[in-house]
Amino acid sequence: MPQQPATGAGKVFLIGGGPGAADLVTLRGARAMARSDIVIWGRPLVTEELVREHSRPDAEILAWPPATMAELEAAYDRAAAAGLTVARLHGGDPAVYARLAEELDRVRSRGLEVEIIPGVTAACAAASALGWELTSEAERLPVVLASGPGKDGEVAPAIANAASGGHALALYMIRDCGPELQRALLDGGYPPDTPCAIGQRVSWPGERLDRCSLKELGDVLEELGGEGQTVVLVAAAGEPAH
Repeated sequence: MPQQPATGAGKVFLIGGGPGAADLVTLRGARAMARSDIVIWGRPLVTEELVREHSRPDAEILAWPPATMAELEAAYDRAAAAGLTVARLHGGDPAVYARLAEELDRVRSRGLEVEIIPGVTAACAAASALGWELTSEAERLPVVLASGPGKDGEVAPAIANAASGGHALALYMIRDCGPELQRALLDGGYPPDTPCAIGQRVSWPGERLDRCSLKELGDVLEELGGEGQTVVLVAAAGEPAH
């Protein structure tokens, strides 16, 4: 059983920082940062501009990395002991590939109050930047969120299931697996001319947005490389190009 927060025991905001840009965090998230004594942020996931713009001038800023998990947990311990408020920034939304359950365990085991604030996902930010309709009102097909193939080329079951149903896909954690991903989608039943889009470092300086067909996807991903957050959008089977 998790401990219940004691009066004045401190609080942690788990904030969806959005895809990175300072102006794509929600108003609620920005307000939570502005009232926090400690701000913990993932350097690869959101820009330093976002942290500096919305944090209090006297707030303790803890960048993770180079800070270690032990230092992060020590900040939670100090918050519990001194009744401090902590803002813990996640990239995108805390519920999407952010190990939310693990973070909740760390917070609740220390008796800290917790509030989760949603954020703009990289997939939604990429779709907006491209003018890409993730869902079709006419077809009413679901959008499946999934991660790319692992280091050994293993494809997540969600990709195979989505391919067999011809659903639209938003794919995260795409690093050095372009050919494997392309092969999995083709083998699953997506036609070679299925429209795809790639967003890399969406909303950051140096943002890349590319459109291609599925038959070109592997080559485009290899050309882009694995620098920065990359998300791939795949249209539902039979959908026209956007």
